Amino acid sequence: MKRSNWRDWPVRATRTFAPDHPALEGHFPVYPVLPGVLVLDWVCRELAGAASLSVREARFAHPCDPGSRLALRVQAHAGLSRFAVTAGQGSGETVVVSGMLEPPSA
Repeated sequence: MKRSNWRDWPVRATRTFAPDHPALEGHFPVYPVLPGVLVLDWVCRELAGAASLSVREARFAHPCDPGSRLALRVQAHAGLSRFAVTAGQGSGETVVVSGMLEPPSA
């Protein structure tokens, strides 16, 4: 899959996880951070439709604060989906997690 800048990929979905989301309880009390598994679950659900997807790779680049607006950007090619989840907007947009998804092996 040809690499390209994630800023060129279309936004597929946006989401804000509320600061009182149940997954945040105790994660972490002094400095709350969205759990990575919560973000990956959202990515898979948004992209899977009726099918399931496997995370082929994921790189967590930056912690994400509860209440941040997340944008899911996607580039799909030959059954694989490269994704980037970003927080912020405009020139302040930062990659939180990026990676690749694929259909599960048979």
